[in-house]
Amino acid sequence: MVKDNSDYQNKIIVLGAGLVICLLLLSAYSNSLYVPFVLDDLHSFVKEPKVLGFTFDLVGLENLAETKFGVHRYIPMLTFVFDLKWGGGSLAAFHVTNIVIHLLATLSLLFLLQSLMLFPKANSAVRAGDGRNYSTFLLVAIIGLWSLNPVQTNVVTYVVQRMTSIATLFYFLSFGCYLRGRFYHLSNGVSGKSVFLYLLSGSCFLCAMMSKEIAATLPIMVFLVEWLFVENSGLFAALKKYKIIVIIFSALIVSLIGYKFSQGWLLSGYANRHFTLSERLLTELRIVFSYCVLLLLPLPRWLNLEHDAALSTSLFSPLSTFFSLVFIVLAIFIAWIIRNKKPLIAFGILWFFINLLIESTVIPLELKFEHRLYLPSAGFYLILILGLYEFYVYLNDNNFSLDRMKVFLSVAVIICSGLSYLTYTRNMVWKDSVSLWQDCISKAPDKARTHSNLATAWLKREKYEKALNESEKAINLGVKGYEEYWVAACDIVSSLSSMGEHKEAVNRGEILLKESPEWAKKNSYSLFLFNLGQAYLVDGEFQSAFDYFLDGYKFCFRNNLPEGVGFEQSMARTLTTGLQQKFQFDPSMKLNSENLDIAVDEKMAQIFFDLHNFDLALHYVEKVLVKDDQSRASMKIKKEIVRIVAANNEQKKLGTLKEKYFFHPFVSRFHFFMAICFAMEKYNLPGDNFLSYCLMRVETLNNRSPDVYIVKSWYYYKRGDQEKALKIIDQGIKLNSKYAQLWVNRGIYALADKNGEAFVNFNKALSLYPGYPHRQKVLAMQGLAEELISRKVSVN
Repeated sequence: MVKDNSDYQNKIIVLGAGLVICLLLLSAYSNSLYVPFVLDDLHSFVKEPKVLGFTFDLVGLENLAETKFGVHRYIPMLTFVFDLKWGGGSLAAFHVTNIVIHLLATLSLLFLLQSLMLFPKANSAVRAGDGRNYSTFLLVAIIGLWSLNPVQTNVVTYVVQRMTSIATLFYFLSFGCYLRGRFYHLSNGVSGKSVFLYLLSGSCFLCAMMSKEIAATLPIMVFLVEWLFVENSGLFAALKKYKIIVIIFSALIVSLIGYKFSQGWLLSGYANRHFTLSERLLTELRIVFSYCVLLLLPLPRWLNLEHDAALSTSLFSPLSTFFSLVFIVLAIFIAWIIRNKKPLIAFGILWFFINLLIESTVIPLELKFEHRLYLPSAGFYLILILGLYEFYVYLNDNNFSLDRMKVFLSVAVIICSGLSYLTYTRNMVWKDSVSLWQDCISKAPDKARTHSNLATAWLKREKYEKALNESEKAINLGVKGYEEYWVAACDIVSSLSSMGEHKEAVNRGEILLKESPEWAKKNSYSLFLFNLGQAYLVDGEFQSAFDYFLDGYKFCFRNNLPEGVGFEQSMARTLTTGLQQKFQFDPSMKLNSENLDIAVDEKMAQIFFDLHNFDLALHYVEKVLVKDDQSRASMKIKKEIVRIVAANNEQKKLGTLKEKYFFHPFVSRFHFFMAICFAMEKYNLPGDNFLSYCLMRVETLNNRSPDVYIVKSWYYYKRGDQEKALKIIDQGIKLNSKYAQLWVNRGIYALADKNGEAFVNFNKALSLYPGYPHRQKVLAMQGLAEELISRKVSVN
């Protein structure tokens, strides 16, 4: 008996096609290894101190969780660290990792789709008239279109967007593991294999959520699979049985979302945008439609890093907003209609729209970016390939054969080859900053950021006239929430200085500073101050140069920016050069004119001491004492630093509520309830009655702990009862009057109560804890308290 080799032949064909796709993918991105860093690359990881100073120990791992992303992008941030270490900072290392992640995501998508095909309802949907199942052929075509589409360059070539690709990789793996676990569960009951796959799915989901928040839609997709593909789903049976619990739980979720809205958690983000919530929702209708067109026809003229989407101000302005809404509603309606006969296509439609929900609805992000299509586009190509397959079968009167499938797959591979070429061509645009931003401007000429970025690119190439021209355009195009004022201003001063026009640079810089809008983002403000200081320095105006360097350092110190080191060095150099050239600095600076050898270091020590940067202050003090161990000014500063450090250490021993309770909730029942109180108050969680109960419990368990009175007083303060909050916090102060946090809280309550004691309270807190972590905020509140006192005096 001759064995049928058709299955073996199918595997060879599919394996060959898959190998071709992988080779096409590698060749498509082979010219992207030295693409420069752009946009968010710089502030996300290139200049992130916690990435640059990472150490492979527990402290380093903890510090990495304290970037602006927190734990929500922890895994991508960790990969940036590894690239920096193994690649020595080379561009190629970062790009190689991005390509590898994309390749792994492609394979994991295949794994996910194969797992989905295990379910009979999915599998039967791709059986042809000859009884054969051609699903694997179709899946290879899907992953080919998905992975090779030039739209994906905004994830693969744009380094920082590996946050999206890693989240998607783990999303696919988690979903695929769940599907396989569910299949084995349905087939054989609960087994070691199904439990292992469920656990693996949960672990991958956790990793996805630690990569980017887009993974939050996965539970919805799980419900979708249960609905569309699982016969007599136990999950849905349980939902029906316990529908009252489901209703209550859903109501709680809706209430929580509504509560967050009422607290301004979401709406406050629109204050810094050039559009409102309603305008965003309406505009996104058109953008979602444009995404579909882009995925279907990824032509070079439509691909862009910086889209400039026109706003929709009503459902009929522009009219395309209404037609886009009709398209989306119709697509979802079709998914509902065909859910039983064509569940895979319905699944693809819903996949696409569900995975656009997070970034393309209410959250006040920028309007349009192509990287947002990385996860949703898998559903789009599932629809496209299955739709073409259904049409192809229909044309052949359901008389389908392996030979015809080979033709279908061959056409798909040819299309993939064309997409690979388009991707390679698109990457040519990314080859350097000038070509990239020129391409952006050709497609979005009225966007300020594209012009400011091109100006910076020209500046690096020493094309100063072109840089000036683009910077001026950027300033003129900027509007509130949609501008790059300080980036452009910085480039103007730098260009003029580089051209030797130092006086013009100074004059133009002063005008830009004077005319700067209050709403301008200060993303390059420190660099502007540095460039203006440099222009003054070259022009011999040492006092003005020093003042701007000092302002720049203060700005960096307040905002924890690494550029502060450059300002520190420039301040010292300016003082040294000025004194050497007999420049007369402002007498208020009190420079030691009797001993020029230590004058600069003494002044620097005093500056950093006043700013409470005690490490730097001590550094300069030690430099002075090496040269003159009898310097009274330096000895006085050193003595005061020793006292302050001791005071800080005493307060650090007391710990924070987060350290003591939130991170250690199971030490005791008291710790447990304190952790709950802290979390509910810190994150504004609903449930007043439960919080009241927890507050009662902590007071019962340990009414001698001052921390009890911090959380309890905060409860009343948040509810507008400042008088009661003050009485409660005073109970805590009686227990420990040297606990700085008690005085900070008392100052906040007194300030809210328009009580003149607020200034004294804040002053007391800072005297107890000079190095208080939120010192700048306390100083700002102290300023408000002082203003309150002065108003009362003037009224009286």
